[in-house]
Amino acid sequence: MLFRSRHSAGSFINGDWVEGVESPTTIQANVHPFSDYQVSMLPESDRTKSWVWMFTSSLVRQKKEGPEPNGADRFMWEGDLYEVMRVQKYSMRVMDHFEAKCVRVELTPN
Repeated sequence: MLFRSRHSAGSFINGDWVEGVESPTTIQANVHPFSDYQVSMLPESDRTKSWVWMFTSSLVRQKKEGPEPNGADRFMWEGDLYEVMRVQKYSMRVMDHFEAKCVRVELTPN
């Protein structure tokens, strides 16, 4: 069981950006850390970050820009906050699922 938070789309109100409303949920998922080989295949700037795979039958979202934007889903795993960076949907009829690459959210202040 993972605790997932999702934000609705934000908007400009009187010229100021207002973040969307957060809606926390719990989902069933398998989470696995990247292997050393998988980390070495990442761009140089991402190799020092903690990456995990998440496999779930629940809908997960990555950040989306455009006319109907949404923020990326975030979840807690082993005491750290992770953000979904990329999602691939697999429709197999027997075992439909989502595979997500996720990175630990930076601990440094804004």
